[in-house]
This record gives sequence, C-alpha cells and structure tokens, in this order.
Amino acid sequence: MFYPDVPEGFSPPMRHMDRFTGLWDPATYAGESWVAVQATQLDDEQARTTTQKRRILDGWIELLSAGDAPITHLFLASRVPQRLLDAVSGLPNLRFLDVKWGPYEDLSPISGLHGLEAIHLGPRGGDDRQQRRLPRR
Repeated sequence: MFYPDVPEGFSPPMRHMDRFTGLWDPATYAGESWVAVQATQLDDEQARTTTQKRRILDGWIELLSAGDAPITHLFLASRVPQRLLDAVSGLPNLRFLDVKWGPYEDLSPISGLHGLEAIHLGPRGGDDRQQRRLPRR
C-alpha cells in the first residue's frame, strides 16, 4: 500500500484520505468509488520489468476508459502521461479529480466530465498554472 502526498492546505475531499483505496494493480480494483491510483513510478516489488510496468499502465487505461467503473473520486498519485489522463474521460460519474503531475498537454478529454465538481491539476513539466487552461464548457 502507498500513501500519496497531500498538498499542504488542500481542501476536501483530500482531507479524507482514509476514504481513498490506494491501488497500483488494476486487477485488484473491486468497484471502489474513491480510488488513489499509482499507475506509474512503481517500485521493483510492484513491477520489475518495463513490460510489467507498461501492462499495469495499459490495464489502468483500459479500466478507466471502459466507462463502467463507478469511480466518483480519483487521485492519480504518480506521473500521469497524456493517455492516462485521456482515459479519465471514461468515468461519467467522476466528481473529484486530482492529478499529481505529468507531461500532459491536452485537457479537452476531461472537459466532457459534466459531473466534475472539483479538480486539482499538479505541475505539467514544472507549469503549475495548468488550471487556467481548462477548456470551457
């Protein structure tokens, strides 16, 4: 189990970290609605080879983009590549999204998440002003 960093002074629901189920292996997802996902930056105990790490990331992308996971609160707790952020668009019930950081460029996939009530986007290559560039609905 991992424990994601909580930014100082962060407001709800991150103060409720005990509600989040921390997962790195998509095969262990069991329908939880509050999920903290570590799909990248895995320890050797979790995945030793590049192939194993790619399969884990691909598994999360498949699970999130399928459109049937009942996730309402999602914390992407490690580096978030563009294709993982794109997969989040498959979560129609998503109300809260926190992206730790990543080399993502395009935020349009999350603009279709009309139930989204709160979002935190961490730095994109050192740019912490990313929130200002969200596509308008």
